[in-house]
Amino acid sequence: MIRALYVDDDNILLKIFRMYMEREGGYSIDTAESAEEGLALFLKNKPDIIISDYQMPGMDGIAFLKEFRSQDPETPFILFTGKGREEIVIAAIENGADFYLQKGSDYPSQFAELDQKIRHAIGRRKAERSLRESEEKFRALIQNSFDIVHILDGEGKIVFETSSTERVLGYPPGFMPGKTVFDFIHPDDRARVREDLGEVIGNTNPNIPTEFRVQKADGDYIWVESVGKNCFDVPGIHGLVINTRPIGDRKKSELLLRSQLNLSRAIMAARDVTTVLDTCLCAAMEISGLDSGGIYLFDPVTGSADLVLSKNLGDTFVAAVAHYPADAPNMKTVLAGNPFYLSIGLNGIVPGDIRDNEGIRALAVIPIRDEKNVIGCMNVGSHQFNEIPADARIALETISGQIGNAIVRVRAEQALLDNQL
Repeated sequence: MIRALYVDDDNILLKIFRMYMEREGGYSIDTAESAEEGLALFLKNKPDIIISDYQMPGMDGIAFLKEFRSQDPETPFILFTGKGREEIVIAAIENGADFYLQKGSDYPSQFAELDQKIRHAIGRRKAERSLRESEEKFRALIQNSFDIVHILDGEGKIVFETSSTERVLGYPPGFMPGKTVFDFIHPDDRARVREDLGEVIGNTNPNIPTEFRVQKADGDYIWVESVGKNCFDVPGIHGLVINTRPIGDRKKSELLLRSQLNLSRAIMAARDVTTVLDTCLCAAMEISGLDSGGIYLFDPVTGSADLVLSKNLGDTFVAAVAHYPADAPNMKTVLAGNPFYLSIGLNGIVPGDIRDNEGIRALAVIPIRDEKNVIGCMNVGSHQFNEIPADARIALETISGQIGNAIVRVRAEQALLDNQL
């Protein structure tokens, strides 16, 4: 819980602020109606931050700030006032205010913005205190960090790295220092990273993480996010401190959500079963990262399965798997509505020589259901992976559910059209 002290001669606003921030923000609020009372309360309760009005009887907000900073240079201070004159803003910043925020009539919006400023100011002050530690303590701390931590010079050259670099990126200790970070960043992301790094050097960066792709030792790129801090003036550091962490799982989740949204829109626009199946199979391959696949529809009378669509599979292989009778291996599992995943081999499903020539190493078989029954299955495979990744399985099963509903809708619409003709 954040403990805040709000100083203002407007007693009504004090009450409104306290009620709102304690109820909505989870704060503990002390209030004072004068700067003198505020100083006494601060010394007694030691809050995490002070918010002060400017125009008050006796000591105004700037005088209060000066007196407060003479006693405490660390605790965040925000000037929150109805006076918007430029000289007041300049005086506030020059005398150590963390933020200046002008009052308005929309209290909820004002207090929400103030909440962000408070949390930002407290977080920034804590970070600054941490970075003032000695070089030995700093290095001991970051060497045990899960994040990758680099220290860069003004040109982006790496002068220090933590052991997490090897664990996350695979580079041996000492490989990256002496090189610039741009040697490892994806070419399409370098300009954006260079721009953000310039903001860190100029102390204009709003502390928002930068997302980009970085190359691992094996040549692959992974998504990461970095936050930088200008510490050229910090003894023992004298550089830019960059904290980096992998965000591959988050990126996959974002891709899955976007793809599902786009897929839903595309399915709703489809007016025939073939378009639905083609759209869904392409989406399944893209989201899962698998490179081939096909969709079977089942004969409602015989229970047999016929391949109605395939992608990136050889003609010989397609001919061999184009039809399965109801008693074929694994058909019972599919008809029961249970997905299954096969690793290298596909034994019992495809003849050995045809299987070996095609080179599929892993296969997902996902049932497609309508409202009541299994009406087909979507098979998605890989010529590269030895098994279907866990996150790909979730995506494939989600898409399979959309296929069944779409087929039911398209068939119903077509039947309605046929009846009208």
